[in-house]
Amino acid sequence: MARYTDDTTVTIPANATNVTLFVAAASGGNGGSDGNPGGTAGGGRWGTFVLSSFTARTLTLRIGKQGGGGFGCVSNSGAGAGGPSSVAPGGGGGRTGPQGCSGGGGGGGGASGVFDSVKNGYIIVAGGGGGAGGASYPDGFLRGGDGGFGQGFGTGNLSSISGGGTGASQGFDGGGGGGGGGGCPGGAGGREGADDRAGRYPSIGGTGGASAYDSNYATFTGSGTNAFGNGYIDVDYTLVYPTIDSFTASPSAIIQGQSSTLSWQTSNAISASIGGIGSVDVDGSTTVNPQFTTTYTLTANGQGNQTTTRNVTVTVYIPPIVTLSLARSSIIAGECTTLSWTTTGDADTITIGPGITNQNLNSFSQVCPTQTTTYGATVSGLGGTDSDSIILRVYYPPTISITTPDTIDYGQQSTISYTTRYSNTSVTVTPTYFYLDGTTVTGTSFQLNKPNSAEINVGTTEVSGTFDTSIPYTEFGPRMVTYAVVAEGSGGSASTSKDININIDATPDNLILPETEDKFKSENPVFTPETEVLSDLLLIDGLDVAVEIKANNPIQVDINKEGVWRNLRQL
Repeated sequence: MARYTDDTTVTIPANATNVTLFVAAASGGNGGSDGNPGGTAGGGRWGTFVLSSFTARTLTLRIGKQGGGGFGCVSNSGAGAGGPSSVAPGGGGGRTGPQGCSGGGGGGGGASGVFDSVKNGYIIVAGGGGGAGGASYPDGFLRGGDGGFGQGFGTGNLSSISGGGTGASQGFDGGGGGGGGGGCPGGAGGREGADDRAGRYPSIGGTGGASAYDSNYATFTGSGTNAFGNGYIDVDYTLVYPTIDSFTASPSAIIQGQSSTLSWQTSNAISASIGGIGSVDVDGSTTVNPQFTTTYTLTANGQGNQTTTRNVTVTVYIPPIVTLSLARSSIIAGECTTLSWTTTGDADTITIGPGITNQNLNSFSQVCPTQTTTYGATVSGLGGTDSDSIILRVYYPPTISITTPDTIDYGQQSTISYTTRYSNTSVTVTPTYFYLDGTTVTGTSFQLNKPNSAEINVGTTEVSGTFDTSIPYTEFGPRMVTYAVVAEGSGGSASTSKDININIDATPDNLILPETEDKFKSENPVFTPETEVLSDLLLIDGLDVAVEIKANNPIQVDINKEGVWRNLRQL
């Protein structure tokens, strides 16, 4: 509370509540004495009021001052001055008569008032007390009349603000009347007194000023008349500031994709907002789904643009992701490659294997498995867990072996056996035929049954079987057949070949040629008959292929009775 005893202005903030005013007007002055005392001054009116809360306003306080006391045993003077006031001054007291010795009237008290910027006018005026009348000195003395009290707040009108009236002055011999108190309107001045020579009657004190208030702007709560001395005004109010009693996030840490509930309570707030969310109730809760760690700011707004803030942070952990990769997705048995792994998100531990001792979240390791292996990794941490796996295939080089006879007779076929491993792509046989006339013919390639896997412990890795030859025999052989086998698989290729020699009978059975008539074998000279000499037909068999007939002496032959005689080449 603040007490103001002089004119001033007071600013009431918009966040003020319980705004109370104690408005006291000044009292009047006492009357002057003359043997008997003068009258007693009337007290100023006081009242208590409550103004509306949360309304910014400027109050101009006008403080009334006490009326001056009348002087005793003086002639043609002694009047007390009216109490000054910027709103309504008190009236001055009346003078004593010029004859004899009497007491002057006291001045009226000044009114106190409150001018409100919201109304742009006075909302309260408290009437000043009236000044007392001066004493007169007839036989038995006449005491001066008392001043009137400031009148109640239902007696005046704020549109009739005026100063108090002046007390009447004695024209011959006697005390002066009291001045009226300032008010709305101001009180009337009192009548003068008279001693024996002037009629013998006492002076009358001035009337207290009327008081009033505007109920549209102020609420009346009490009043009294015992305000003596100078006026004053007490101003009291309570400033209300918004407060945030609590602001929490539950849970305060989440994994990305989860939600958290923000809850808050405030006091003295008229509105609230949360950054990134917007306006919210002054008390309440809301669900948030931040993707990253986010600090939320709650702002509570109070009266008079008063604000306060509080922060709460929702920590968002990023789900971890582990990714495995291989420099090569497959190797040949005996080779190595590099296994690499990367981790993102909030993870702090990793388990990786088999056979990996490096436990860094981001790293690599050389791996040399002897068979197809699945590598797996699991990461975990505040962001949760994640796993990944990758297969490194280990292929074995294919093998192929075939078993053939070393030789077969001309015109025969044979069965060839084979065994192959890891040739999961193809097993191809290509025959090549070598003939007696020097020509070479490559036969049509054909496929053999194959395994379906080049990985150990996976599927079928070995196949054995047989295939029959299909040698195309002609009059020129062949003299040899080569079987080339190529086995191909995920692990590479392998090849082998085998030669089969063919036994060809190129020597005919012995022939016995008949001798020339009357000649002996080897007899010289050779007899040349005058006519053709023909032998009987001779059968030449036991041959696999065509042969050339030669003789050590000139001879002609007709083959198969074709009628064509051919000379034989001599040995």
